[in-house]
Amino acid sequence: MLAFVLLSRNRRDPYPFYRRLHSAGGVCNTPIGVTTVCSMDAALDVLRDTTMSSDPFTAATGYRAGRRGAGILREAPGRFVIRRMSRTDGSHRPFALLQRGLLNRMDAPIHGVVRTAASAAFTPQLVRRTTPVVERIAHRLIDGFEPLGEAELLSAYARTLSMTALCHVLGIPEEDRDSFRSWAGQLLAAFDPLGSGSEKLLRRADLAAVAMTAYLSALAAQRREEPRDDVISVLARADAEGNHLTADQLAATTAIMLAAGHETTSNLIGNSVWVLHRNLAQRQRFVDEPDLGRSAVEEFLRYESPVQMVQRIATVDREHHGVVIPAGRQVVVLLGAANRDPAHFRDPDRLDITPTGPGRSPSGTGHTTASGRPWQRPRHSPRCACCTSGCPDCGPR
Repeated sequence: MLAFVLLSRNRRDPYPFYRRLHSAGGVCNTPIGVTTVCSMDAALDVLRDTTMSSDPFTAATGYRAGRRGAGILREAPGRFVIRRMSRTDGSHRPFALLQRGLLNRMDAPIHGVVRTAASAAFTPQLVRRTTPVVERIAHRLIDGFEPLGEAELLSAYARTLSMTALCHVLGIPEEDRDSFRSWAGQLLAAFDPLGSGSEKLLRRADLAAVAMTAYLSALAAQRREEPRDDVISVLARADAEGNHLTADQLAATTAIMLAAGHETTSNLIGNSVWVLHRNLAQRQRFVDEPDLGRSAVEEFLRYESPVQMVQRIATVDREHHGVVIPAGRQVVVLLGAANRDPAHFRDPDRLDITPTGPGRSPSGTGHTTASGRPWQRPRHSPRCACCTSGCPDCGPR
């Protein structure tokens, strides 16, 4: 079942499959040893359940339950096999160690320490200061499209804009940004579930993890001595003030900002333009009524979720919605399915960007909230508005 979700042809339009899942129930133990969660109520419950570990190596280390769990390995295009997680499966690799330091893959109590430091960096004041910078970058990119006649949205606009803005906010010096972008690209490629079994991608990610950790450690040391108005300075200051943010955690915190603040946001921009192109009346309202920006972003997050799934490991036997999830079991919460749950949303397959629209998504609920989400919402609206109003013919070719 999970393999079906991951297949590339279903990633384009997973919603017919999600509708079949909803008819089967909100929680399902599959024959391949994975539990899927697709209803809104069940997703909220699992994401709030502190016995569900966010650490992907919980099964490998025998955390709490003392049992090993199954994982999924991509063996060939469209073919997945089950394998057991152990130390020999690569949990010692630099990329794997970096993943263990990611905010969305931590459990309490260390999750609270790192989240406190990250939250101190991404404040509403930072968003307000950065919004004019983001708008200037967006307009400059769009102005560059005119002599070309056309441009590819994701590569020429969304990804370039997201990475440029993120480097500015983090405080990455201009002369280092090409290297930073290269490391980020190698890490993000290895995060993709369809590529995570590739040894070539993992080797590149290992090298990128080592290089980025060393670079950020050196940059943080500089910022402790000469602080600036950027995120790295705030994170470095948190370390200096005794919050115990190690060099690895600082690098991992930056990595989750890459995933949440760059990859997720660029996907959100692409998804938003795509769904507005398919819903021209809603697109016109979005352009004509700037006050709809916040509710529109909430609806884009629900209707075409940039993050379709998150994973947990059950550390104890646990019952959710009438289904017993055994300890050690991998649990996949299908956020995209939960956001189209017909039991929770009226007319879930209809786009409605007004404040009275279907509602909010569950992916920012509970102790697993990523620091990128409050950063995405306010900064996404001007980006998409610039694109839809500045490029009236924006759409697929």
